[in-house]
Amino acid sequence: MRPRLVGQDIKMHELLIFFSTLGGLLLFGAMGFILGPILAALFVTAWEMFGTAFRSALAEPGSAAADPNYRPPA
Repeated sequence: MRPRLVGQDIKMHELLIFFSTLGGLLLFGAMGFILGPILAALFVTAWEMFGTAFRSALAEPGSAAADPNYRPPA
């Protein structure tokens, strides 16, 4: 059912989709079927953006990522 409900191109783990759908149903009722996975995807995106923006602050001292000129490999 995953491709029909959420789509094949989304990069979220199946359990995250499952629990966000169930949580959305519990919190928002029938609209939670849609809102739960959308909110989960927004959270995951914000988390990744935060990690990218503050990579140097979050890295351990002495690691390559602590260098402000560090660019991850493409």
